[in-house]
Amino acid sequence: SSALFNEGLRVTAGVTTIGTGLTITTGAKAHWSGNGLIFDPAGVPSNGGLTLKGHSNPTINVSLGATNSVQIRTNATGGLIRTTGAYPLIMGTNQNENVTITSGGHLLLNTTTDYADANSDDLQIYGTGDTGMSITSGSSSYGSIYFGDSTSGSARNAGILRYGHSGNSMEFWTSESQRMTLDSSGRLMLGTTTEGAAHANNL
Repeated sequence: SSALFNEGLRVTAGVTTIGTGLTITTGAKAHWSGNGLIFDPAGVPSNGGLTLKGHSNPTINVSLGATNSVQIRTNATGGLIRTTGAYPLIMGTNQNENVTITSGGHLLLNTTTDYADANSDDLQIYGTGDTGMSITSGSSSYGSIYFGDSTSGSARNAGILRYGHSGNSMEFWTSESQRMTLDSSGRLMLGTTTEGAAHANNL
């Protein structure tokens, strides 16, 4: 099932017909005006709105031409928002374009320009001042970035950069093993997680 508003508009004697399947009378809670299709919550229960139900894959299409459209769809396994052509999906707030998913699947934050080189273009964060990313964890938990070359097994964890909040230490892993630790006192341990003697324990 789908709602497809691109089949024409007819207005006669206070009755608006969109395409062949939707008819709205003047003064109804949903009505057509010079600004488009209006859903007016006055007089209807709270949380009222537009509901589309179907037996399989109910879809709303917003179309520009025969092939360029945005779809909102749901089915038994989840929800979907997507474009149907090779162009980006853009989301924003306050009339700004804040999040862009390019036609190639790259995620851009605060930019619509896919500017990074091929080795660093999957996630791009753009800013004109101080720009960064925050990972916040529990006081006895880890904050981590994992590097892998498989989607299953230990190869998912081939390299790890993680901060342990319980001991306030930064760990560096390669080939699935912890290789270097910088502890809360600034001591650097290579190939071990145990500090040396007190008179020679900085490295």
